[in-house]
Amino acid sequence: MKKLFKFLVFLVFFAIFLVAVAIFMIPKDKIKAEIVAAVEKETGRSLSFDDNVGLTFFPDIGITLKDVQFSNAEWATHKTMLKVGSLDVALAFKPLLQKRVEMKRFVLESPEINLEVNKDGRANWEF
Repeated sequence: MKKLFKFLVFLVFFAIFLVAVAIFMIPKDKIKAEIVAAVEKETGRSLSFDDNVGLTFFPDIGITLKDVQFSNAEWATHKTMLKVGSLDVALAFKPLLQKRVEMKRFVLESPEINLEVNKDGRANWEF
């Protein structure tokens, strides 16, 4: 019984080790490219942020981006609609397994949000 318990403890620690190694092996450049492409596809606007992308997988799935800039509508007076010093988002893991999204954390540090409406009544947050 003791050997079985030791083996199970070993398996748990080995699994944790493998997850930790996987986190560090994820190519952050590819993650950045995927995020930028998805935002541009959905909004038609550009997104940029620092290359230092922070990822977490336990206890929640999260991402931290720094120096985030989201471009504005072509007609707007400001170049960017959103500038953020740091963006930190975390999603609960268990609801994702049930195809639900539950946000645990959403933190904007030093946000600068430029909302405008043009003379035709169109808002820059309408895509």
